[in-house]
Amino acid sequence: MLAGMGGAALRGIMVVGLVALPSLILPSSTWQSAELVVLATLLCGGFTFMEYYAASPSCIEFRDAAPVNRIRFSCLLLCVLLVAITLQFHTHTTPLNTLMYHGGLMLGNLLDFPLSPVRLIQKLLPPAVTTTHVNLIRSVCSVAYFISLGAIVFYALILRATQWPLHKGPFNVWVNLPLFDPTAGGDVVARLRRDARLHFLCGFTLPFLLPIFLLQASHNVIILHMLETPQLLAWVTTGWAMIPAMMVMRAITRLRVAELITQKRRSFAQAQDFQTV
Repeated sequence: MLAGMGGAALRGIMVVGLVALPSLILPSSTWQSAELVVLATLLCGGFTFMEYYAASPSCIEFRDAAPVNRIRFSCLLLCVLLVAITLQFHTHTTPLNTLMYHGGLMLGNLLDFPLSPVRLIQKLLPPAVTTTHVNLIRSVCSVAYFISLGAIVFYALILRATQWPLHKGPFNVWVNLPLFDPTAGGDVVARLRRDARLHFLCGFTLPFLLPIFLLQASHNVIILHMLETPQLLAWVTTGWAMIPAMMVMRAITRLRVAELITQKRRSFAQAQDFQTV
């Protein structure tokens, strides 16, 4: 019991550090924003602690199927950290954020091809944005998008190399997929594959659709406000890059679970055939 509480508390503290990271690196504009950060860290940390300490989870998937959540958390932490460091270049320069800023511009040259998300974001920026801000957004978006692509590749390779989830014993669908009801109707494998295709579709289209939606919904007001609030820009950029990446990771995981169930069914069918003979 104490070990479970300690593990849940450690995860909660790590989530608190993740949420507070941009505010520790980037300047805060108002006292209200600092209060919102404290509130967000407490809510996220408390929710994570309760999810991992509870006997049965309610929202967090793959709680007992490491290293899925560890990889996703590490990739998100890396993205938030590097994006915040890159944005720090706009307020004061250090050797590290200068390296990240110019490295992001170099990545922007690689990712700035026709119909790419990085080019789309630049085209959607309002005319009032200065060249300095355009280069900054280009660098930050390139860093975030590159990390998201690398996270997807790394995630798929780790799951394939470790033979997840069989490397740690039996896989409990109820505990690791609390939002998936196997008894809801229809074949479980078909539903998992359908969900995976939907997540793949959303993951690959959201980087193109989110900037358009944001621009149409805000009429440039939110974009100009983000340029004046580095912490908000850091989270919006991270969400733009990592939410689609997380959806692709979720699709890969569901396909893996569907493959595992199919293998179990095949093995069971073969065993039944041997018994009848």
